[in-house]
Amino acid sequence: MKSKTLGIIPARIGSSEVKKKNIRLLNGKPLIFYTIDAAIKSDLDRIIVSTDSQEVASIAKSLGAEVPFLRPKFLSTNTSKAIDVINHCLNWLKIENNWIPELIGYLQPTSPMRTKTHINRALSMIGDKYDSVLSVTKVKEHPFFMFKKDGDNIEEFITDIKKPERRQELPNLYYSNPLIMFSTNSYIQKIIRDRGILINYKNFNPLYINEYEAVDINTEQDFFFAQSIMQSLTILDDKSQIKFATG
Repeated sequence: MKSKTLGIIPARIGSSEVKKKNIRLLNGKPLIFYTIDAAIKSDLDRIIVSTDSQEVASIAKSLGAEVPFLRPKFLSTNTSKAIDVINHCLNWLKIENNWIPELIGYLQPTSPMRTKTHINRALSMIGDKYDSVLSVTKVKEHPFFMFKKDGDNIEEFITDIKKPERRQELPNLYYSNPLIMFSTNSYIQKIIRDRGILINYKNFNPLYINEYEAVDINTEQDFFFAQSIMQSLTILDDKSQIKFATG
């Protein structure tokens, strides 16, 4: 039997750096459009936008997403945790629809390069072995060559490892990216009480993505970068053809 799958798109109206970030125009369309469009074209069973704003809700509905409720203000601050937003949505679905998904994706609108292919890959990758699927990207600036400031001094961040002279000899390191964050409901239920982290970092399947796919919009500079990519890469005319990075 096919698992029930849910995509939750969190889109509060507030933003710490960019005003109304989630509905600001990017390449002529609201930022949230790209996530809703990818989710609708994917194999997800339901796509719900969780927002505290009627303005965001109206735009999301016009783009084809479900917005069955407005999120409470106390869950819509810049300190709100993802697990609380997810729990609120799951409780609503259980009480109002008697619907309980087995697999849940947390699809932040700030990842406009997300495609249906990314989502479908995540759905296929979780299986019975993993609690989560998480997108990761190879680091550009290696932490071996990073420094930290201590008062007026600056010192090596990593000191207990002999560092190679040649970059080719550096170990391959990756950082997590919010483009894909999927977890099983069974794992989520285990961490709700302690308000834990959505992804089980000790038991996840990595989805490798390229640097330009990993754009995460939080600043004006990020908007400029994403705009440049969308205008210059003809491959984005059919984003489903994007090739995945390899580990």
